[in-house]
Amino acid sequence: MLRRGNETMEFPGNTLYGTAPEPYEIEEDRAGGALVLRTPFYAIEHDLRAGGAIRAIRLFQGSGENLLLAPMGCEVVLEGDARVFSTLSDSSPRVDVSRDGERVRVDVAGVMRSPEGESCGVEYQIRYEYRWGAIRLCQRFRFPGDGARVRRLTLLQWKLRPELGSFAVRPGAPAEASAWLGAFGVCQWGRFTPGASFDCPYESRFVPRYVACAEQGREGLEWFAGSKLSQWDYQACGRPGYGHLYLGPQSRPPAVVCTISPVNIPSGAVPMAGDYTFDSWLGIPVLSGRAHRPFLHRSFNRHDWPTREKIRAWAEAGVRTAHFHHDGDTFRDGLFWRDGSYPPFGPEDMKEYDRVIRELQEHGIRVATYFSNKELHPTTAAYQAHGAEWARLPGERGQQLHNAYAGDEYGAQMCLRSGWLAQLKENIDTVLRNHPLDGVYYDWNVALYCHNPAHEPDAEPGELPDYGGWALSPVGHWDVDELVELMEWTRQRVGRDGLVIIHNTMVPCAVTENLADYVVAMEWGYGRLATAAPPLASLPLEWSFMGARPRGVIGYGCLERDAPESVHRQMTLRCLLTGTAPWPAQDLDLELFAPLRDYDLSQYRFYDWRSAPVRLEEEGVAAAAYIGAREALVVVGNLTGEARTARGALASGESFAVELPPDGATVVRIPLDR
Repeated sequence: MLRRGNETMEFPGNTLYGTAPEPYEIEEDRAGGALVLRTPFYAIEHDLRAGGAIRAIRLFQGSGENLLLAPMGCEVVLEGDARVFSTLSDSSPRVDVSRDGERVRVDVAGVMRSPEGESCGVEYQIRYEYRWGAIRLCQRFRFPGDGARVRRLTLLQWKLRPELGSFAVRPGAPAEASAWLGAFGVCQWGRFTPGASFDCPYESRFVPRYVACAEQGREGLEWFAGSKLSQWDYQACGRPGYGHLYLGPQSRPPAVVCTISPVNIPSGAVPMAGDYTFDSWLGIPVLSGRAHRPFLHRSFNRHDWPTREKIRAWAEAGVRTAHFHHDGDTFRDGLFWRDGSYPPFGPEDMKEYDRVIRELQEHGIRVATYFSNKELHPTTAAYQAHGAEWARLPGERGQQLHNAYAGDEYGAQMCLRSGWLAQLKENIDTVLRNHPLDGVYYDWNVALYCHNPAHEPDAEPGELPDYGGWALSPVGHWDVDELVELMEWTRQRVGRDGLVIIHNTMVPCAVTENLADYVVAMEWGYGRLATAAPPLASLPLEWSFMGARPRGVIGYGCLERDAPESVHRQMTLRCLLTGTAPWPAQDLDLELFAPLRDYDLSQYRFYDWRSAPVRLEEEGVAAAAYIGAREALVVVGNLTGEARTARGALASGESFAVELPPDGATVVRIPLDR
């Protein structure tokens, strides 16, 4: 909480930003029908009298309010019966709680019932496996032996506070919007203003891979399917297209509503008998309450090893992290770090590699090195032995995808749902054992669709066409469970105070980001700025996502090459006012961030341009604020191309007046001692 005078600011957790797992506290009140799982950062409450459902999610350093306006239950509707049978109507489920190290398991079992308490004969077993900033759900349903004809089976229902109106949807493979087989399967973005806008809901007949709703930069909630996609697309109806996603606004009372149903048949029903299992995840951002240290970052390579003088200049300008990045033949000399190889260079270059790492650290710059989670170069022994077995094969023709570069290639695409995961861990561990790095930089840190039959040996693909599109059959999967496992292993491997940087452009994910220190985003997929920057309120959700981790907005992905300096400055101003940073930091960016350089911002709370306790008198300017125990740092930005005099005051009464250059910013330091 925020205190002033001689008192200190208090923040939770054993690490500055909650990047390392901490144990859950379990609070059971069987008589009162409540079970609460608590960490220093969030609490999740189950209703033991309503199917053990989650009825409250509170992020202590977010709003602190319950994100949910109703419990999250499951429903089934049978043919010829207008009633809705729900887990929420089961008032006496069996609930078992057990601990496994830092994880907690909550197992709930019962019978789906009508609001009047009548059973429909469908039994449920739901396991909630609590991990760090995540819950892995295993939902099992047993239908009567003689079967039931099901019109609808809904497995996710959330009704969220209306502030969580910014959304992301990553469509399932059958509904994938991108025609490029190498594409990530990127998120589709939107925003609702429940009760106050002509919003159109987002609907699909296909179960999505991922859904998130957020109050941008502040808090949010996400859901995504487990790696075995056939559970959602083929298990109940035999093929995709009979499910449903609804994501939309509710006007009275204002709310954001999401339902995901593997079965939703408008006319008719599907026979279901026996057992069905559905695996998925809920993600909760780990919010520390601390202001982020700006992600001012540089990279280096073997072609131009930075000198001690250059490193000193970086440090003096405010650079605080750097990574080695030379994974392609950028300089067309045949010398680059081929993904999966070690050592990548000769002894002299490796000696320089260690020198640069050491000198960066001596100047207070933490160092990582680059790894691609999805690429393995064909020259490596691992590829030659297992390349076909581990390959990501998303298309009907079963072609392996090679990411070409300058007459060579970065590498062939691999799927983590294979032996590639173990090999990648070994590759990473080898580098970290042999060099004094602070941690890792992960590129392609995303889950991707794959149809390699070797990764789903129990599924039968059947005959596929040869049109060159997505391969769609029960063999289809993605590697999200394995990606989470990799991130959990990585945090353990580098240590709680180690450095983890991840790059996940257009597919943010709170579960993986919770275990990282920094996130690189927005490399591609958007219209580039050429003439102006968008209003602050129109920045995409990916820009600051749910606010848990500092993000680097890739300048070369957001700006046209010939964009004037004023557009570059306006983009950097938007970073200053939203708690993000341009990536990698250019000289202009370091200049605009310079007034914050000498402050340990981890001892402040950040309030962006929407929430800063600052009143401004002029139009065309905006302010953010870092509030500390004894002072406020007010960042005032000029969003126009003309000089401005900005006059304003804190909510507590302290006033200020500053001169702002065109497209410029200043930081006003205001003492708060009383």
